[in-house]
Amino acid sequence: MNETFIRPGVMAFALLMEREMRINDAKRGGDGWLRCGPADVERLAQGVARDAGKLLDAARQGDFAKVEEQVADTANMLMMVAHAAGCLRVAAGSTPPVGAATYEVVPAEGHIDAALVNRNGKGLLVTNIGSDHPERHNQLARALAVVLARPDVDAALAVLIGEG
Repeated sequence: MNETFIRPGVMAFALLMEREMRINDAKRGGDGWLRCGPADVERLAQGVARDAGKLLDAARQGDFAKVEEQVADTANMLMMVAHAAGCLRVAAGSTPPVGAATYEVVPAEGHIDAALVNRNGKGLLVTNIGSDHPERHNQLARALAVVLARPDVDAALAVLIGEG
């Protein structure tokens, strides 16, 4: 398997999960889940069932903003179960530092031939690649968001835009 290639859909889903993790970090104290082990698997699995129930409720109500939130919460709980069960190898301290920038992609859709990369909720970058295919813009924007979120790149960017 080529581990340097991540499918665009998987990357987009990972970014959705990361955004929800950062929202919840402030509420729950960061990466405490990394200290979970086999004794915590059942409790965490119960959290999966709880979040999946919330997802089903949101889907039944047609509340797609809530569906997005609950998809990410459920996926994050599944990741925590996998970690506690020993399926993942994640180092402690992998939570972004407090104050780390959050990057989000506003995708190109339909007739819009550009995608937007937001940094901390503000427009930072618009794709312009000479293509009228929205998914190509979205792929580029997702890749750029991953690169921009690297701590070294984000720190340099913060200086450039007068925030560092």
